[in-house]
Amino acid sequence: MRIARSAMAMAATTLCACSLQPQFSPTRLTPQQLLTHYRDAAGRCLAPGVFYFRYRTTTTNGDVIVNDYYETRGSGKLSDFRVVTTTHGLRTERGRLSDRSWMQTANGLVLPDSSRQTPFDRALSAAARKPDPRVRMLGITRAPTRQYVLEIAPNASLLQRRYFDAGTFLLRETQTRDYDKAVRVYRLSQYIHVCGKPVPTRVDQSDSLSTQTSRTIMVRHDRLADPHLLAIPQSRTPFVPQYRLPATLNSMFGPSGVLIRVDIQGAPYWFQLDSGASSVTLDRDLVRRLGGQEFGKYSGTKGGAVTFANAVLPRLDIGPVYATNFVVLVINHDYIKQGVHVVGLLGCDFIASRPLRIDFRSQTVALANVPSATDPRWTSVQTPLESCRPAIHARLENEPATLLLDLGAPYTVINEDIYDRIAASVHELDTTRLSFIGGQILDATQYVVPNASAGGLWLGPLLASVIAGGRGQDLDNDGFVGLNVLDNYRIVLDYQHERTYFQKYGAVQ
Repeated sequence: MRIARSAMAMAATTLCACSLQPQFSPTRLTPQQLLTHYRDAAGRCLAPGVFYFRYRTTTTNGDVIVNDYYETRGSGKLSDFRVVTTTHGLRTERGRLSDRSWMQTANGLVLPDSSRQTPFDRALSAAARKPDPRVRMLGITRAPTRQYVLEIAPNASLLQRRYFDAGTFLLRETQTRDYDKAVRVYRLSQYIHVCGKPVPTRVDQSDSLSTQTSRTIMVRHDRLADPHLLAIPQSRTPFVPQYRLPATLNSMFGPSGVLIRVDIQGAPYWFQLDSGASSVTLDRDLVRRLGGQEFGKYSGTKGGAVTFANAVLPRLDIGPVYATNFVVLVINHDYIKQGVHVVGLLGCDFIASRPLRIDFRSQTVALANVPSATDPRWTSVQTPLESCRPAIHARLENEPATLLLDLGAPYTVINEDIYDRIAASVHELDTTRLSFIGGQILDATQYVVPNASAGGLWLGPLLASVIAGGRGQDLDNDGFVGLNVLDNYRIVLDYQHERTYFQKYGAVQ
């Protein structure tokens, strides 16, 4: 059944902070009691082994996505798993093996991966232990289906409602409003039990960004005997050398960032180097002019609505390396920066192929080797990859924060939750306006954070912006460090080993 657009609009209305009319019957059940019932309903797998599930997702745009999911169950520890996603002939993978998380891009590159709890998950974890004002029971829905409704409001900008079956305590629906006010709805139904644990066999998804909806159906499940099905696949480096390395790239430095010349089918273009991008992206109009075809279109937000899709380029040359049959992410991205048209972002698949050295003083970018571990001029900092983007574990006024390293951003941004924890120690400087790939101009306030560090790096005093209403913020990090900090260093990015090397410049004489 296609979820109607009017139903989506109603869901968005119910998540409006101003909509507090009594919609539910009262209940004496507390959030802690509900979460305990939910945990008990999840059951225990009494027959350990490797279990296989195949899911097929169809969208109203005509796309078909197949997910093959392998998981260990019943071992009493965190499950190993592997998910193989296939659509339009492209294949991506992700998984966890012996506590090591990994992912494989559509271009074949295998990289470490990590993930953090969302603000909703963190609030729920706290509420399961003791009463938490961020989590409250709204009541129980009326006939024909009776469901307990739990509301999670981690802060003033985020809101989520979870609906649990009043008889079985299984999760039936989630409605989530993100920082960009987009609302996403998942409806789970037709549960079956596999190894003593309930599994939904149907999930319907919709959002407030477009009329597109999707339905996911479990089409097969089985118990398997081969643990090698969970193995990490062989990595394939998409960019291979055609000239001797190390080598310097054709680049241009300026206030908006680092631009790299890229040749597509023999014609030159400029891309922005962007460690905050999880893919290499290309402008939608250029894809059409090149005769390419978009596929797998979907909607998202990043400081405004963004329409994403995929395309395949026959060949891409970047200085001494090239890639063939290369998968790019397609967005609207044609800007004038530093006097030239910038038609794309050079993100993970390129940066992760080989160590990359950026020298802001000499204005050079090179495919190079990593510094020696014994070289005292360099500070090595662990930068785990989160969805193919390097993150740094920082301390801001002694509060922990996970910040992306973002060479594509001129500024540093910290999220509202971090600001609230350090507000008494920072100094307001000025107001400013920022934008992300969604294109909307966002109001922000600049602050000076006196004490900021990451590993062996001292970053204070740190100039950081906080965006009004949290617009454009991710749910799985605390912000990002931009060029206003990074251009004080000579930098080497080593994605494969999840390390970044920093060499601070001396004072200009």
